[in-house]
Amino acid sequence: MAGGRSERMRATNGPVHKAVVHIAGLPLLERNLVGLFTSNINDVVVVTSGSEPAIEAYLNDRGSTLAQRFNARLETFVEHEPLGNIGAVGVLNDGERDLLVVYVDNLTSIAASDLLARHRATSAALTIATHVWPLRNPFGELEVDAGYVRSYREKPVRNVRISSGTCVVSPAAAALVPGRRPFGAAELCAALLEAALPIAAYEHEELWIDVNDAQALAQAESLLRSNPERFVS
Repeated sequence: MAGGRSERMRATNGPVHKAVVHIAGLPLLERNLVGLFTSNINDVVVVTSGSEPAIEAYLNDRGSTLAQRFNARLETFVEHEPLGNIGAVGVLNDGERDLLVVYVDNLTSIAASDLLARHRATSAALTIATHVWPLRNPFGELEVDAGYVRSYREKPVRNVRISSGTCVVSPAAAALVPGRRPFGAAELCAALLEAALPIAAYEHEELWIDVNDAQALAQAESLLRSNPERFVS
């Protein structure tokens, strides 16, 4: 998924879309593609916006070369109208195969093969990669009971489980995505829960960062340089 407008990255790092911003010498999109190809994911569709010619140019040139090297199939699906962060699966669903969804702004060491194995072992309609993330409250937190303060914690940190973005969508789940209007992952989860279709969690402790602005870009550079053995390049 590379169809977003990259507004935060452009506001903090210049005019280039985050998909083609370089991290340690390689575009973020390329790092994702190589990660997929080396995991034997050899049928890849990159979802882009019609207003992002730089991404399409990259895919037609360097992307095509990479696909040939790995004997993979690489296609582009252009959203002329935004379809949300998962709406394209409603169009790409062939009714037979699972769809592994990867977001271009995520840099992670998650093994796609392990995620797929978890999905297939559970027969879930949707499997979401998930990890624990520390959230710091920037304020003093009070516990109040009957008008009296019972405790005061200064800027406490809570570990919460969040979505790592990457997920596997079964044909049954993809059939619930309308495909021709904006649709989000949260809406898909709500539809599956309402239909009593199981959603599995792939719990991991892999490295992960959401690269959405210049600060995150610098953090991603540091993460990658500190852990080169955890990332394919």
